[in-house]
Amino acid sequence: MADTRINHVVTGTITLATGNLTQAHNAPRGAMGIELYGTGASPPTWQFTPLLRTAFHYDDSAGTYTDGTAALSSRVAADLLTLNDLEATNDFLYFGSATPFRGIYLNIGNTNTTASTDLAATYWDGAAWTGLTETDGTATGGISFALDNVVTWTMPTDWAKVSVNGSTPLFFVRFNFDATFDSTVTLLEAIPLSVQTNRPSSLASTLPLNRYWFDRTMIGGIEAVGDNADTLVVTWLCTSAFNTVTAE
Repeated sequence: MADTRINHVVTGTITLATGNLTQAHNAPRGAMGIELYGTGASPPTWQFTPLLRTAFHYDDSAGTYTDGTAALSSRVAADLLTLNDLEATNDFLYFGSATPFRGIYLNIGNTNTTASTDLAATYWDGAAWTGLTETDGTATGGISFALDNVVTWTMPTDWAKVSVNGSTPLFFVRFNFDATFDSTVTLLEAIPLSVQTNRPSSLASTLPLNRYWFDRTMIGGIEAVGDNADTLVVTWLCTSAFNTVTAE
């Protein structure tokens, strides 16, 4: 990397809990590196996450695509994708990355409360949208998008890139639902999950902390996987000028 001078840092923690043992955070603006350590009986493992390249909400009634890429890649609470009255069957959410991903972590703002909103995930096999074998961690009591969590799937062997609404060809996953959402549902973050093997985190007492630099054009954030009450403590190393307007 040509320039790794640190301008400022952003600190944060990822605290795991029963029912939410895989979590992810978007990187702050300007972050190019991290220092981290883990706490708990067995500190969580971690991995960089692929960059979310494109995210769309397709509204079938209007025949329009809403681009949510910037909002869902941001840590700012005011940046969000509105899913109000997302309609059953024919409305879709698309999430695309330059590399295959094993799932996606969804940070939901206003949660859904409509029953029977079962999620169906599909991928492009080179010729058609084909069903995935998915596990919807955002569902509770038959209600999808009811809580923050991951949606994961069995990785297909014939996943192919496709262009959606004129996008660069990407590995896309497409979601739709059996019932129409509430009128107030919002999505804050959508973070693809890596297919790489997770790395162990150092114990808090281990100094100096490990430092990792990364390519911001390929990496979107970080995920942590562990047991109940494990925590990953992250310091993001930012190389761009600090801006109080966009500080995260």
